[in-house]
Amino acid sequence: MSNIVIVGSGPAGVSAALYAVRAGVQTTVLTKGSGALARAEKIENYYGFAQPVSGQELERRSIENARRLGVQFVQTEAVGLTWTDRLTVETLAGAYPADAVILATGASRAVPRIPGLTGLEGHGVSWCAACDAFFYRGKDVAVLGSGEYALHEVQALLPVVKSVTLLTNGAALTADFPPEVSVCTQKVEAILGEQAVTGVQLAGGAVREVSGVFVALGVAGSTALARKLGAAVEGSRIVVDDKMQTTVPGLYAAGDCTGKPYQIAKAVGDGNIAALSAAQYIEERSRQGAAKGVNRMAEASPHARCLACAFPFWEQLTPEEQERLCRFTRPVHYAKGARVHSPLESCVGILLLRSGQLRSYLLSEDGRDVTLYRLFGGEVCILSASCVMDAVNIDLYIDAEEDTEALCISAGIFRQLMQENVYVRCYAYQMTAERFSDTMWTMQQILFMSADRRLAIFLTDELAKTGGADLRMTHDQMAKYMGSAREVVSRMLKYFAQEGWVRLYRGGVQVLDKKKLQALARGE
Repeated sequence: MSNIVIVGSGPAGVSAALYAVRAGVQTTVLTKGSGALARAEKIENYYGFAQPVSGQELERRSIENARRLGVQFVQTEAVGLTWTDRLTVETLAGAYPADAVILATGASRAVPRIPGLTGLEGHGVSWCAACDAFFYRGKDVAVLGSGEYALHEVQALLPVVKSVTLLTNGAALTADFPPEVSVCTQKVEAILGEQAVTGVQLAGGAVREVSGVFVALGVAGSTALARKLGAAVEGSRIVVDDKMQTTVPGLYAAGDCTGKPYQIAKAVGDGNIAALSAAQYIEERSRQGAAKGVNRMAEASPHARCLACAFPFWEQLTPEEQERLCRFTRPVHYAKGARVHSPLESCVGILLLRSGQLRSYLLSEDGRDVTLYRLFGGEVCILSASCVMDAVNIDLYIDAEEDTEALCISAGIFRQLMQENVYVRCYAYQMTAERFSDTMWTMQQILFMSADRRLAIFLTDELAKTGGADLRMTHDQMAKYMGSAREVVSRMLKYFAQEGWVRLYRGGVQVLDKKKLQALARGE
């Protein structure tokens, strides 16, 4: 029988449970106990009560009603969320596989204001040990936390890393940690490092050298669980559509974890929508025959053909890996001028461009930038998910130069495939090497080539892409893409025009003597 697992027993979680079980789906609610609702003394702005009701009483009645309809409640703490052949919620009481999962644990706790914590996310700061342990094999790492959630992350790290230090940040221990774990109870003043984590600074000035910090504070809330599968989040809010579905198929969120207003009525409504959407999702998957063979879903996926054409390792994937790649691929759109990736943001994911153009560049402190390379339709942008490559420590920016359509593959899922499949891993390192080769070629031109030769190379390369003789591009654009100044480009173009090699017109350049430009580009 199909099943839905709901994490959280607040208004959103119980509401979702009521509608899920009435839809004929086996429903399990995982709860750590009473939440914020039970602490409300009086509630008088909720429908159906002539007199104010306590939060505790409202919670009790709601759970009793859900149990009466057949909802199973399990008292446990959720500590992880994975996907292999099914979504699986990991808890202290064991694993709970599900056809769909609804996250409803309320608003996430504020992340402590530790300098470097958010700035180094994806560059040594991680929220998922199961996802990222592989990249810290043989290295010293730290876990920020003190409870069962932190213990779960520690257990995932110990078999892989060299050592684990537990940073309680002044909090008392609430779980029993293995003796090989070094426990540090001092306050954490800063996460150190510029392009990657190098250590943590403790109260009093002492420094503990580590290569990674895994955040596992308190209880794993909805946002933390969503992060583990690469679902899109904005701050502490999980991004959902009008069906309460996250960017990961089969994963839904409801209530305070999706943003304001933090009201019972909104949470109940969210739970209703999430449950009905999840039930519909399960039904549609069943109709597609997903249960009869994972390869069938891969074939039926609207993205499968694109992925098969883009990735040379496609045929080396198992049917289950193909399905996983398809399942965690979603279409994305970037408007012209939109920021796609920056060092201060979480990994976007692997981008397969369908149309448009992306520009990758470095940005100086005074606002000057140097274009490293550009990507066009049909190409793969792997450094937009630089967090999947533990050796990549470059502060890269990526912008959309045109309206761009792309397929986005979850960084977390791609990490898993890299760990499991050597062909995926080799492809990732090959693509990374190629992009760094592009970068070195750019640096070579800027440092060692004359302005006229650089411009000749740029013009011949750009025209080779179109096969024509006209390049519709302003002098400003050319300068930006070449890493030069507009005045220099304008002066060189004027010289080329005087020699009869090009003709200048408003908004573009026409090449008249391609052979002369090609000879100059070769240094002849």
